[in-house]
Amino acid sequence: MTAELTYQARRLAHHAALALWNGNNEIEAFLKAADWPHYEKLNYGIVLPALHAADPTRPLWPSSPSNGFAGGGAGEQGPPYIPYNRASDTSSPLRGDVRVPSSMGPSAAAPALD
Repeated sequence: MTAELTYQARRLAHHAALALWNGNNEIEAFLKAADWPHYEKLNYGIVLPALHAADPTRPLWPSSPSNGFAGGGAGEQGPPYIPYNRASDTSSPLRGDVRVPSSMGPSAAAPALD
């Protein structure tokens, strides 16, 4: 798995449109409803470190949506990567990335943060 991650990261790293590496899609949101004990070892112990080693020029984000890292930031500091409280709402407007509900429409403003 590390070899494939390294190959793909190095292959894609020269693309100017690549702003950051994302560990996965919607897995943290899924884990709010179901527990998968190997997730943190896989994502935080293998995927994110392999991406950082192959391309240390870009920040990392653990999942989308996600609560981010316990240390804050977007993984610029390098390993070890420590997940934020996974049990909290991964779509909270107070932390991480947020999806605007489709009922609000595409031009709806995101909620203000205090």
